[in-house]
Amino acid sequence: MLHAQEVPSALEVMQGFVRNVADTLSVVAGRDADTLRVRIHNHPDALWFESIIAQHCDEQHIPMRIVSNDEQSVTLVISDASTTYQPHSNADSVVREVVLDASLRSSTAIYKLQKQSRRDIVAHDLAMVKQSDQHASTTAVIPVKHPSLWDDILQPIVFIGAAVVTIVLLFTVRSQ
Repeated sequence: MLHAQEVPSALEVMQGFVRNVADTLSVVAGRDADTLRVRIHNHPDALWFESIIAQHCDEQHIPMRIVSNDEQSVTLVISDASTTYQPHSNADSVVREVVLDASLRSSTAIYKLQKQSRRDIVAHDLAMVKQSDQHASTTAVIPVKHPSLWDDILQPIVFIGAAVVTIVLLFTVRSQ
């Protein structure tokens, strides 16, 4: 028996992307660094990203500190952290894409990270539930659901026809 796979929320997807970046941060800083010093360049979700990185480093037992200036830190520069929605061929669904494109800057070099992206087909009704208005990178405008021929014409005709047939059968059977 096949079950539909649960689509993660945009929040969960972005958290996974930032955790991947946290793994790269420790590699860029080098293993001989006593404490990983991280700075996130201006971004609306910088505090949220900092908390994800700090939690991930704590889980990995990597000493880490967020700094506000360039003092021997690795700077995370985010060029794109966003969620977008596009219409899908099925009017009841939308295509959601979550993207994180960033680079790391240390005192010695700039490292362009591989762009992380995930596309999912989400039911139109669940699209609003699967995004977070709390963070700019996980919120987007959802395309308007266009009614279909079934929704506008055929479905009401079928329901009205079924009601009429039921009433006719009720009175036909009752009169006999």
